[in-house]
Amino acid sequence: MSYSTVKSGFFVVGVKGSPVIEKSRQGNYTLVFLKRADANRYFEQMCQLRRVSEQDYKISTMPLHLIQRLLSHSQVKVCVIDNWDKVVA
Repeated sequence: MSYSTVKSGFFVVGVKGSPVIEKSRQGNYTLVFLKRADANRYFEQMCQLRRVSEQDYKISTMPLHLIQRLLSHSQVKVCVIDNWDKVVA
């Protein structure tokens, strides 16, 4: 697991390190999926647009309270997580 500091936001990378991310032109926000259905829908759209396999864009979600706990730490603004099982908030 690694961390990067930006203004605000949260993003996820898959097993191969491919990010699942949406940023504004100013780069000051990222997209968080709070519901697995939303993540799956986005994943399907990304696969159709970029013609990639499921393995390239593996999307994970986590409960809102865990996201809030991670982002409440001043040094943690963006989390890059490759294995949700290893996350301890």
